[in-house]
Amino acid sequence: MIPILNKEIEIDSASLRDPSGHVFHYKDKIYRVINEDTFSLIKELKDRNILTELIDNGFLIPTDILSKKDSIYEELKSCFPAEQNFLSHRKIPMITYPYEWSYSMLVDAAILTLKLQLALIRKGYSLKDATAYNIQFINCKPVFIDILSIEKSPRLDIWIAYGQFCKMFLYPLLLNKFKNFDIKGYYLSNINGMDIQEVTRIFGISGSLRPLLFLDIFLPYLLGKKALANTDRLKSFISKEKISSKPQEINLRRLLHKIESKLRYRYKKGYWINYMSEHTYPAESEREKKSFIKGFLDNSSPKSVLDLGSNTGQYSRLAAESGANVIAVDSDHDCINHLYEYARDNHLSILPIWTDLTNTSPAIGFENTERKSFLERINCECVFALALLHHLLITSRIPLYRIRDYLYKMTGKYLVIEFIDNQDLMFQKLLALRENLYDLITYQYFADIFSEKFDFICKKEIKNTKRTLVLFRKK
Repeated sequence: MIPILNKEIEIDSASLRDPSGHVFHYKDKIYRVINEDTFSLIKELKDRNILTELIDNGFLIPTDILSKKDSIYEELKSCFPAEQNFLSHRKIPMITYPYEWSYSMLVDAAILTLKLQLALIRKGYSLKDATAYNIQFINCKPVFIDILSIEKSPRLDIWIAYGQFCKMFLYPLLLNKFKNFDIKGYYLSNINGMDIQEVTRIFGISGSLRPLLFLDIFLPYLLGKKALANTDRLKSFISKEKISSKPQEINLRRLLHKIESKLRYRYKKGYWINYMSEHTYPAESEREKKSFIKGFLDNSSPKSVLDLGSNTGQYSRLAAESGANVIAVDSDHDCINHLYEYARDNHLSILPIWTDLTNTSPAIGFENTERKSFLERINCECVFALALLHHLLITSRIPLYRIRDYLYKMTGKYLVIEFIDNQDLMFQKLLALRENLYDLITYQYFADIFSEKFDFICKKEIKNTKRTLVLFRKK
């Protein structure tokens, strides 16, 4: 463990397994302390202009090598007296994990990893790690964040991290396509991915013979069994120096073609993806709702917005167009996938997250510290809770005061919430075949409960509906 002499230093637990260095937070910025060998490699990449090229092409997170002349260097040195080498990284607004990504997000993350590896081997370098956790999204653009995964590899004809790439990217995509296997469950149950034996068992030997599976599942399964029987021969094979990268380039381009042409498209079939078009307000009411929210965005100019129950992102887009960085959360995969593709293609500052608000992503990994829980990572100035309250009340049976407390935790300053009267048509539909426990849920009761932790600013009753938009400020 690195000795720390400053309480402001927070070591990022996600890097605890890395022997080459550790990420840490200091004064709201991100740094990394690295050992001498790793520093020499990073310096070489910098001197050869490879580091700058990879950053400019959008492959790597913007990174600087701190020199002893930098004003912050002596501060960091005093915190880590035994260390000499530091990097600074661009801060990621919101850390996400693959079990929160939609299918298209996983596809784009896989493509970025392959393209980065191609760019590296052409320069004589390679990725020694190909885990999905090395990818983060800035809005809807994936970027590789673990610069210490780059190495000089003696075997440029093969990719040592190919097996890890399959476990962390290719297998979940194939399982989802052919077996409708849940991506979220894949990662939460297998933090390091599923091994080839288990994947082959799911597909079956005969199923693994199909064209899209043969080279990356059936063949590795057979070769793996032989390799386990003779590990000395395997080590000897890997250690032999090969200077030509052509065989690996062919394989990487094959993988790229497979993912881009065979696995990219996913049919959108979820129920909630059509909700906005099938259950929308009358035109006048919809204009009133948008006008209220746009007025708030124009007057208050929140820098960040958390849109809870975003559906396909109608109001996330309004917030993004106003200049806010938006995190859009929904439990419906196809809604999040649709929003991601739209925001990506239109370059909107929206980060979609696939998670259930009543069962958000937990803290996992060693001592439950390597991957933080959803609530630990959320930090937004404003929260939208539009057309959400009745779902939490009725479908999920969450008491109103607990909903208030939950929203309070996530709200930085402003809360825009839509109150739905118990006579509302959708309220009544959700209540069908359930015991009616909600006669006391009037607007006044709602306002009294929320006023204990929020200050009322203004409200707007939406014409021709049983709904009221309310703007609160956190106490």
